[in-house]
Amino acid sequence: NETEFDGFPTVDLFFNGKIRQARIFFKLENLNFLLEENNNFSAPFYPYGDFAVRFGLVWNFFM
Repeated sequence: NETEFDGFPTVDLFFNGKIRQARIFFKLENLNFLLEENNNFSAPFYPYGDFAVRFGLVWNFFM
């Protein structure tokens, strides 16, 4: 029982900005999912992750 998986590209978009003591980030992961259906696998029977949006704020109180 052998299964061979082809390679596939993944596209992520990342923005990172800093204003004084604060840092903000915004990330769009797996943009390929929006263009085609998710038929890629990271391991047998484990599909690759769906499209995700991550954002956050890091505030440094002491510099």
